[in-house]
Amino acid sequence: MDKSIFKKLNLGTFIAIDTETTGLDGFQDDIIEFAGVKYVDGEPSETLELFIKP
Repeated sequence: MDKSIFKKLNLGTFIAIDTETTGLDGFQDDIIEFAGVKYVDGEPSETLELFIKP
């Protein structure tokens, strides 16, 4: 990963999140997974992964 982009954007610490769903319809489908990664100075420092039963 090119860490220079973090310096250009002034991102010392940030969290990237991701969700997985059973489909694309927000009214009918459900979230089944939530995940996140905390980055400090361009390096992953903590992770979280939650599986959700719809």
